[in-house]
Amino acid sequence: QHWASVSDDHEVMVTALVQGAKPVVLGKHDADIFGFAFDAHGSKLATVSHDGVAKVWDTKSGRKLAEVRGVDETFLGVTLSPDGARLVLVTDDKIARVYDVATGRVLGTLDGHSANIDRIAYNGDGRRILTHSADGSAILWNAATLEPEINFFLPSSSVVHARLTVDEGRAALVTTEGLVEVWDNTKKVRLS
Repeated sequence: QHWASVSDDHEVMVTALVQGAKPVVLGKHDADIFGFAFDAHGSKLATVSHDGVAKVWDTKSGRKLAEVRGVDETFLGVTLSPDGARLVLVTDDKIARVYDVATGRVLGTLDGHSANIDRIAYNGDGRRILTHSADGSAILWNAATLEPEINFFLPSSSVVHARLTVDEGRAALVTTEGLVEVWDNTKKVRLS
C-alpha cells in the first residue's frame, strides 16, 4: 500500500505505508493535480493535471512510464487497470479513452453517455469497467472489447462513488441522497 501526495509546486510523491518509509519523488506537473489512481499493487500511479497532461509513474523507481497530452479535450478523471497495463482518461467530450501504458497508444473509447462521465472504476480482476455520467446513466463495459454489457439509469440521483466487486457479481453506486444502488451483473437486474 502507498500514499500519494502533491506539493505546492505540483511535485508528486509516493510513500509506502510502512514505518520509516521515505517518500519517493516521482516528478512534476506544470499545474494543479486533480486526479490520481494506483494500480492494484501500488507499483504504478497515474496522475492527471490542469496542465492537460496525464502521467503514469513507477512508484518504486520514480521513473515516468507514460505521458498523454490532451489535444482537443480536457481531462476530467483517471483510473488504472488493476495490473497497471491500461490507463483510462475521462475527457470533457462525454468519452473515456483507454490507453496502453507501455506504448501510449489509444486502444479504444468508452462512448455511450449523453453527458460528461463523472465516475469510473475497474473491477478487481480488470475484466470490467464501470462508468457513470451526469445524465444519470451508468454503463458496465467489457474491458477487453470495450463494448457495453449493461446500461443502468438512476433518474434523480447523483453518484458520488462507483465500485465493482472482484467476482464481477455486483456493481454498487452510492448516490448523494445516501442510496446504494446494487446491480447483479450476471442477471442484469437491480437488487436494491
